[in-house]
Amino acid sequence: MGVYYEVKQGEHVTRIAMNCGFSDWRPVWMAPQNADLRAKRTSPDVLLPGDLLFVPDLQSKELAAATEKKHVYEVNVKPLRLRVRLLDRFDVGVTNTDCILRIGSDSLDVTTDGTASFDQLLNMRQRKEEAASLQFDETLDVNARDLMRKVEIPFKLGYMDPVDQEAGQLKRLRNLAYYPLSNEKPDAEPDPKLFQAAVEEFQCENNLTVDGICGPQTQAKLKEVYGC
Repeated sequence: MGVYYEVKQGEHVTRIAMNCGFSDWRPVWMAPQNADLRAKRTSPDVLLPGDLLFVPDLQSKELAAATEKKHVYEVNVKPLRLRVRLLDRFDVGVTNTDCILRIGSDSLDVTTDGTASFDQLLNMRQRKEEAASLQFDETLDVNARDLMRKVEIPFKLGYMDPVDQEAGQLKRLRNLAYYPLSNEKPDAEPDPKLFQAAVEEFQCENNLTVDGICGPQTQAKLKEVYGC
């Protein structure tokens, strides 16, 4: 019969499906009962805490095979990729840079390309993880000398809220360096004046009407620039 599952912070369809015994998230996301949720959220990777996701029952499958022989079966699982674009404090891409990506207990060597991006395929174990970090060496120009320092950026997988929610707008603006991080906790309530100023700066740089309101047009552009 299936059940409706209430989404919690940090969860996405892949993680929920795997925790319910599915090796592939598509039977869950594409269930007819989730049609309204698909239309509302558009992406299985960006859900809002409190969303109701229908999880159908697992279906068994039987295949005929000869006895006393070895057989190889291939599971058709849609890949899950982590796409990252790395910008410095001046909004300049950190290109062609070797990095160490840590997901759970795994350490992966990755390199940003000419667009300051990398695309990493996640295995089944990594798909269940939340904590991740990216480490790389940054060159600093201090008194006409190049100095190197190690930079480590922690982040959480699956914690991006939809762009039509203030929390989702704030996270994107923070990650794009429009809203100052200062000493705030990541989940702190935004300062209304700083939030308005961040929206105005984003609108100005993207040829939008500058009114400080993150309405539908600004949301759409923010989603386009951020990538999700």
